[in-house]
Amino acid sequence: MLTSTEFKQFYSRLNPQQRIAVDTIEGPVMVLAGPGTGKTQTLAMRIANILQQAQMDPWNILCLTFTESGVAAMRTRLLSIIGTPAYYVRIHTFHSFCNDIIKDHPELFALSSSWRMLSDVERVELLRDLIDRLPGQSRLKPFGDPYLYLRDVSGNIKQLKQEDITPAGFKHALAVIQSFTDATKKDATAFFALKPKERTDEACESFFAALQDAAADAALPESLVFMMTRTYKKHSLDESKMRTVFKNDIKKWYDKLVHQLPRQMDMCAVYEGYQEVLRTRGRYDYEDMIMMVVSQLKQDDELLASYQEQFQYILVDEYQDTNGAQNEVVALLTSFDENPNVFVVGDDKQSIYRFQGASLNNMLDFYERYKKSVAIVPLVENYRSQATVLEAAGAVIAHNKESITRYIPSVSTSLAPAAGRMPQLLEHHVFESEDAEDYAVATHARELIAQGAQPQDIAVLFRYNRDGEELLRVMQRLGVPARLEAGENVFDTICIQQMLLLLAYLADMKREDMLAEILQFDWLAIPALDVLKVITHAGTHHEKLLNMIGDEVALTEVGVSNPLLFISLKENLARWKHDAANVTLQDFLHQIFSESGWLEYILKQGDKLSCLQKMTRLLQEAKQLNESKHTLTITEFMHRLQLLAEHDVPLETQAWQTAQNAVHLMTAHKAKGLEFEHVVMTRLNNKHWGNNPEVGKLPLPHGFIRHDYIVAGENNEDERRLFYVALTRAKQTLWLTRATHTATGRPTVPSLFMAELPSSCVSVHEHIEDEAHIVERTVTGLGPLPAVHQDDIRGWLKFLLKDHVLSVTHINNYLECPRKFYIRNVLRVPTVRTPHQALGSAVHGALESFFVEYERSNAVPSVDVLTVAFDRFLQREVLTPEQSQHALDVGRGILEEYYAQYRNSFARDTKREYNFSSHGITVDGIPITGLIDKIELLDASDKQKNGLWREGAAVNIVDYKTGRPENGLKKISKGGDYYRQLVFYKLLCDTSPRFPFTFATAEIDFVQKNDKGVFIKKQLTISDEEVAVLRQEIKDVWSNIQNLAFFEDGAGCGKSDCEYCAH
Repeated sequence: MLTSTEFKQFYSRLNPQQRIAVDTIEGPVMVLAGPGTGKTQTLAMRIANILQQAQMDPWNILCLTFTESGVAAMRTRLLSIIGTPAYYVRIHTFHSFCNDIIKDHPELFALSSSWRMLSDVERVELLRDLIDRLPGQSRLKPFGDPYLYLRDVSGNIKQLKQEDITPAGFKHALAVIQSFTDATKKDATAFFALKPKERTDEACESFFAALQDAAADAALPESLVFMMTRTYKKHSLDESKMRTVFKNDIKKWYDKLVHQLPRQMDMCAVYEGYQEVLRTRGRYDYEDMIMMVVSQLKQDDELLASYQEQFQYILVDEYQDTNGAQNEVVALLTSFDENPNVFVVGDDKQSIYRFQGASLNNMLDFYERYKKSVAIVPLVENYRSQATVLEAAGAVIAHNKESITRYIPSVSTSLAPAAGRMPQLLEHHVFESEDAEDYAVATHARELIAQGAQPQDIAVLFRYNRDGEELLRVMQRLGVPARLEAGENVFDTICIQQMLLLLAYLADMKREDMLAEILQFDWLAIPALDVLKVITHAGTHHEKLLNMIGDEVALTEVGVSNPLLFISLKENLARWKHDAANVTLQDFLHQIFSESGWLEYILKQGDKLSCLQKMTRLLQEAKQLNESKHTLTITEFMHRLQLLAEHDVPLETQAWQTAQNAVHLMTAHKAKGLEFEHVVMTRLNNKHWGNNPEVGKLPLPHGFIRHDYIVAGENNEDERRLFYVALTRAKQTLWLTRATHTATGRPTVPSLFMAELPSSCVSVHEHIEDEAHIVERTVTGLGPLPAVHQDDIRGWLKFLLKDHVLSVTHINNYLECPRKFYIRNVLRVPTVRTPHQALGSAVHGALESFFVEYERSNAVPSVDVLTVAFDRFLQREVLTPEQSQHALDVGRGILEEYYAQYRNSFARDTKREYNFSSHGITVDGIPITGLIDKIELLDASDKQKNGLWREGAAVNIVDYKTGRPENGLKKISKGGDYYRQLVFYKLLCDTSPRFPFTFATAEIDFVQKNDKGVFIKKQLTISDEEVAVLRQEIKDVWSNIQNLAFFEDGAGCGKSDCEYCAH
């Protein structure tokens, strides 16, 4: 823990404003923190000061931020200041915090035990079905293109949920708008028909008054009233020309409101149906998580009070990026006090996530809510950028008409340079083509590196991910280490395209054209000349290619060198076709990846990890679809993937990020919160940066979604903030580039933001290529791409492991076979549950439900409660009908016998599925976590009158096991998996500062009888010495993992029957 002396040392480095933010620990505080002003350090020091001054436990402090990278940055900074207590401070994204609430209270949230996340394919399929159900004349399904608005509907539903607007709330709002337009239709028609001479000041004022009266009568949302009033007030009506402008603007606003209303009403019907189908199918989407928690906190006073009591101090980073639902979480947690200890940090100039529902209005609401007591602290000393960058950025953002300082006029947020850097002009480089622009940018990066710059200190920022794709290839060809920090679409990769083509052929084996292409795949290892001979002969003689490759005589006659390769392939195709109809989709995909030679071939390629990552993403999607429909066929699977392609929905992998020393290529959005010594901004043209056309075809009512007074103007205010964010990433040098022609040769116009840069801050350089330079660039572009280096792969693996948290399953997997840990826990390749594993999972779920009901009713439930719950959980498992029926019969029999054995001795006072994931437990700096099946209270007298267990009460930890006890008993001996699991549970209980009970004993409860017909419970008392041995084992395993020992040649267990060592 931080000593007083150490705290003073850190504190002395703060500037006066930062000290105010750190010292003001009581009451509401809003910090306006510009880029580079040290907000992360300020947040961390404030947490340290709270721990110093308030004598709070770290877990009584909640810090919420916008991204996982923000969480990591905050915890890392806090670790550097206060040490290991930083692990126990509750630092979360809003989603992870809400997820923890759900995990900690599974009985309150149906989705925690039985609901599943909706997949991308399911979302598209569901929305198509709901649109199909609309009346034929619906304006939401135009004739000839009925799914024209599908992407807009999907995005709008997401946005409504982000604002915690339910279908009922949306329906009511649309009814209010309908009432308003009905009441004003006559006046609007008359006013819009007036001739210019008739459009007097009095006529304009009279019409606007009629709109105001109708808005009040209909209770029109304040946001729409504001837009209407703003349209009226921004025009001076003392000139005929301005009255015409007013008429045009208000007519545009009004007509849009009326025109879109029928589509929006149909969209509301789709939204209602969408939520109903999710409920009936047991599905939820990403946005539901926060909505459900908000709903539960609103209706459950006891739950809300428990979190209000726990979190005495709440801090929110990037407050300008919060959406309505996220802000509601904060409002609920702080609702118990007029002046809660809540600290928010934000910057209106950096609000760039409105497309995700972020609302600057949250900042104004915060100010208005606590106006009498809130402390406003601006941070304006910039420790990042040289003065010219700040001057240029300030000049650009000054063109925005609205800012938070307009509403809080006593505050100034103008940045002042404090980094002590030498001022340097920004460089504006103009090229004739985008190819020339990319080549120059790559060459510039190469020259910076040659001059001593570290590659990771260089960033190229662009507006869209597609802007960086060709640039990455140019850099690779020039030998510049670079990484495009964006997820990749699975469907854009050759290795996946080839596998999907094989699957498509198995779904429709009449497609001879597909088979002809499949024969040429490298991973089938059939000689290219032989393939050409067979395809040519079949085509010339009008023979079926499938028949030809199975005919040894015909193959020999055409001169094939090894007919057995073709014959073997035909046999495999026939077998795979059969298996596709008789095993689950998941089983089949794993089988064909291995048996076809595809996986073995991929593992020998330079980009193997990238291909494996895409394979994993494809398997994840298949798993979700298979869980939704257990009898899903390969034909149905391919059809559903086609739906994604039809609606331009990518199946994206996680962004490939590495710790490798490489130039960063990323969007300006992605660069938020980062800083670089050298920055390049590319494609700075009109309608690319600024004046961007609206993409959506079906907008929600303007201003309806968490209306932002600060950004109520033109879309360019949003884009200008993004440009500002990009500029302020630079510490020293800043290149601004554009091309005078697009890739197709169309002339371009500079971005309007370039014209807003002060000429005194920018030097302009126009480049005209000579023939030699064009040849050099073109030859480079035609060169081969270098293979992915092993260091790249290692860097990516280290990135995946950066925030890894060890569980006992991970440890057991590693000790069994390091390759198993690599495949299962690093790459997270989805595995297919065996029927036995599916049975065990359903038994666990049934027992959890049984003891929840026991606690609720205070009486031992009937055996039917147990078997019915088992049936329900088994239905979730992906099994063939035969496997499912067999598991059902076996599982019911096991549970009925288990119930008969223990019905009179079931422990009544229990806690189920106890999750340590939010406890922040570390062992010698190594983060660990776990989930306990059941905790039993050993002494009934430790249960207090209010039903709570006494702090420090002795408990027994229980883990259920299915299968033959004879096999399991071997694993309970020292060194066995079950033994290690129980010792690990004691370590968790003893180490967690938040676990309120005393670990006394642990037991393995075998739910199934042994061969002699006897039930067995094996209880252990675990010593501190045994825990010490495990601690050392954890340290050894962790060291090997961090050193990537699992990735070394020969790193597997070496057993001949190990599926993970086979490749």
